[in-house]
Amino acid sequence: MKLAGHGIPSRERIRIELRPLCAADEAMYCGLYTDAETMAYICPPLSSQQAACNFHAALQASVADAGMFAIVEKATGSAIGVGGWQRPDLQRCHVEIGAMLLASARNQRYSIEAVAAIATLALATLPIDTVWVQYHPANVAAGRLCDRLGMRMSGNGAIKTAAPALIMRWVERSTWQCANSSS
Repeated sequence: MKLAGHGIPSRERIRIELRPLCAADEAMYCGLYTDAETMAYICPPLSSQQAACNFHAALQASVADAGMFAIVEKATGSAIGVGGWQRPDLQRCHVEIGAMLLASARNQRYSIEAVAAIATLALATLPIDTVWVQYHPANVAAGRLCDRLGMRMSGNGAIKTAAPALIMRWVERSTWQCANSSS
């Protein structure tokens, strides 16, 4: 897979991998969802109890329904975040994807690798044609990430689930495969 065309490191230099969530990820997961800084552009932080409940639900969900993965730094084997997709809309052939990283892993360009890996996995695994993200307009870093991934701004009429106050960006399978295929 050639990713370098969008400012993403080539496969040989990818520093992260995705793996299914496991029980050992609970503290990291709950830490993300209860942290005010991490949740600043997403929603109010969850209580510890809410985060734990959501974690256990994520463990039980099938990958096809709501794929949630640990983002693991290859060099250390440590989970540095979570990412995945929400319930796919199979009628409209699209799915929302996203990722969150621990504060210690931010500003190291892991996010572009993680979102690219999640998009690639979703398009390879699910019967969909489009992946999309939504983010708060004040989240400038999310906008830059979408630019680097070649995601288009709102305008895809098939995607009507983004909240009106948020920015929605998307990429289709044909564009993603063309930009990220092996050469």
